[in-house]
Amino acid sequence: MADSGTLTVERLKELLTYDPETGKFRWRVNRGRTAKAGDIAGNPAGGNYIQIKIDGRSLQAGRLAFLYMTGKYPEHEVDHKNLDRQDDRWANLREATPQQNCRNRSTRRDNLLGVKGVKACKNKYRAMIQINGKRKHLGYFATIADAAIAYATAANNHFGEFARTSGGGDGR
Repeated sequence: MADSGTLTVERLKELLTYDPETGKFRWRVNRGRTAKAGDIAGNPAGGNYIQIKIDGRSLQAGRLAFLYMTGKYPEHEVDHKNLDRQDDRWANLREATPQQNCRNRSTRRDNLLGVKGVKACKNKYRAMIQINGKRKHLGYFATIADAAIAYATAANNHFGEFARTSGGGDGR
């Protein structure tokens, strides 16, 4: 997933500094009336990701952080571990395939229970997980908590660090 018209790390570092502790980029150069040297670069845009305009192109700050820190763009997508698309701290970013990035999502909007992988079903709670595009039934349980544990166990076993077993936080 290389960026067309690829910006080089040298050009990036000529224009911007990046603080891995805060995740903020700052301009090294004056940008006319829009920004002065030292100003924070970028604004929330498409999908609420921070976008920074460089040489006429809008680029996601998370992807730029990878270029800045490693000298290359990520091969696939950039995943924000805590799901905050504007938190571009280096410790919060990781490269992910599209499939891994989808696993990291919180509960679906139509999930009435608010517990990922669990549905109410005739006085019981059904736990299910999707693995490689196929749904796997994990069982029926007497309580939401038991069904949630079944889902969490399966998700952690199958998805590892990309498992998200609840609606927020670190997914554990």
